Amino acid sequence: MTWTYEPIRQTWPQLNQDTRHDGRRYYRLPDGTSYPSVTTVLHATEPPEARRGLEEWRRRVGKPVADYISSQARETGTNAHAFMERLLQNPNLLGQIAVHGCDYNVQGHVRTLSAFAISKIRKVHATEMYLYSPTLRIAGACDALITDSEGRRCILDWKCMSHGRNARPDYPLQATMYAAMATQLLDMDIHKFYVACSAADSGNLIVKEGAPYDFLDKAKRRIKAYHDNPYNNPNLRVVLP
Repeated sequence: MTWTYEPIRQTWPQLNQDTRHDGRRYYRLPDGTSYPSVTTVLHATEPPEARRGLEEWRRRVGKPVADYISSQARETGTNAHAFMERLLQNPNLLGQIAVHGCDYNVQGHVRTLSAFAISKIRKVHATEMYLYSPTLRIAGACDALITDSEGRRCILDWKCMSHGRNARPDYPLQATMYAAMATQLLDMDIHKFYVACSAADSGNLIVKEGAPYDFLDKAKRRIKAYHDNPYNNPNLRVVLP
């Protein structure tokens, strides 16, 4: 038995994405207020030791190869996310992956993530839901808001990984920030989050799940660290002598 699509009504203003030349992403409200994305906040406040592995890998393979691999991974992830969004809105697409323009790599991720969706989702309430919080001063787009098989309202986030390694430690913080924003905008409790990670090399599924409240303090510390750094102000202009 598959899920049903029962979308909620969005009552807050529509946000527009604004990606800067340095890769940082912001979301802008109609009144001009701009908030950094959740991923921008997490990347800017990432502990140095967490970046070391990526930097060492880029040095080892060289910049051209690293840039190519990263570009291909982003494209695969974007295409897999786009198909999963359509699938959550229309479960009749199950079993039709190959005829909807998915290349081989994307098909592997979609099959893995679809198996998770079948096992865990009872209802889908929103996909690619743009969220923001004036109190936390962040914004972002979560992959889905669902009711799971046990009747709990949950945030769902998809991840497509090249290798079957452990999920990044920031994934629960990302989902927690989405849950905090959704709680404020929808005035409802978000009981749980799922981060479903598909590994391309093995076809394995790695799932991080938990209660947002358990990660909220750590998430708030990362947000505060971001806003306390003046160089993260999008309106800052540096004048060189």
